[in-house]
Amino acid sequence: MAYKERSGPGFLSFALIAITVLALVYIGSSIKHLRPDSVRKVSVKGLAERVVLADLAMWSIPLSIVNNDLEIAKKEMEASIMKVSEYLIQYGLDDNDITPGVMRIYDQKAQRYYDPNNKAPRFSVDYSMNIKTSKVAEVSRASNNLNDLVKSGVSISYDGYNVSSPRYLFTKLNDIKPQMLGDAIKEAYKAAEEIADNSGDIVWKLVSATQGSFSIYSHQITQGGSGNNGVFYAARYSADSSAQDSSDESRFINKIVRVVVSASYSLREKGHN
Repeated sequence: MAYKERSGPGFLSFALIAITVLALVYIGSSIKHLRPDSVRKVSVKGLAERVVLADLAMWSIPLSIVNNDLEIAKKEMEASIMKVSEYLIQYGLDDNDITPGVMRIYDQKAQRYYDPNNKAPRFSVDYSMNIKTSKVAEVSRASNNLNDLVKSGVSISYDGYNVSSPRYLFTKLNDIKPQMLGDAIKEAYKAAEEIADNSGDIVWKLVSATQGSFSIYSHQITQGGSGNNGVFYAARYSADSSAQDSSDESRFINKIVRVVVSASYSLREKGHN
């Protein structure tokens, strides 16, 4: 029997069908390896905290003298400024820590709506002693004993119901950011590992990560005695919400820096290749 070569539309159609079937089998095998049971994602958060001490103190001591004689009022103010300077030196501060203020004079008679029946002294002389220093402990001790300055005859102006308190700032956040972010990522990975272990999976790879903002909160402080230059730092965190806003945080030397990282990891079945 003579051999006859196969060709024509029928043979080509059969070849195309065979190729298509093989391609579908290959694609189906690939999809099987990507099925949700083999690769899943888990979203977790990692928290990093660090206790820090303020490294900058800012304090304004407002002084006020009233008198019907302007020259006497100015001399009394100069005497008060000298007493405050001596007081601050006593606590370890010096001229480099003090910014000279401006003497302000208020004349009641010069006011548009002056009341001649007002018996208050005519002149009011105001001045602010402004302190900006890295000597945080010294400022803390000086502010805690401010009544000694008042007893010496210095008239301190009160804003409403209390005198201006020092502000304590932490300025070295950039120095600790890298390590804190690394710690937060490690905590997120630990959380992902725990979830994976409980579900019989393993953590495969990091899919995405988002850094939250750095926040600074306050610690409570108890001051007094002779330890730590008269300043004792309590280790108890204040959970009261009013103690966590930015304006109140600056009243405390001890602080907590916090950052949260949100991360997503892919999980794989144990033993899956």
